[in-house]
Amino acid sequence: MTTIPTQYEYETNERARFNSDLRNVESAPLAHRKEGMKDFAESLTVDFRMAERAEWILNGSYGFGCYLVAKEVAENKRMNRAAWFGQVIAALDHNCPADMARKAFLALPKEQQVKINAEIIKAIDDFFA
Repeated sequence: MTTIPTQYEYETNERARFNSDLRNVESAPLAHRKEGMKDFAESLTVDFRMAERAEWILNGSYGFGCYLVAKEVAENKRMNRAAWFGQVIAALDHNCPADMARKAFLALPKEQQVKINAEIIKAIDDFFA
C-alpha cells in the first residue's frame, strides 16, 4: 500500500529535485557547459527573455521545488535576487553553470547589465504586487 506524502515531504522532495537539476548542470561535461554558456550569452541579447523567464520561475513553470526556493529568494531583499534568478535561468534554460553564467553576464556592456537586472527585479516585484 502506498502512502500519500505529507506537504512537508512533498516540498522537501521537490526542493531536492530542483537542487539535483542544478548539480547536474554543474557536473555536465565541459563541452556541454561551454555550449550552454554560448547559448546563454546569445540569449542575453534578448532582454525580455530574462524577465519572462523570471516570471516563469515564480509561476511554477520550472517546477514546484524551483518555485519554493525562488519565492524565498524573491522575498529576501538583502540578497542579489537578479543574479540568483539569472543563474537559475542560465542553468535550467541553457544548461549553463553559475560561474559561466556570471562570466557571460559580466561580458555585457554595463548599461545592458543594469537593464537586465532592472527587468528581472521588476518581474519579481510585479509578481508579488
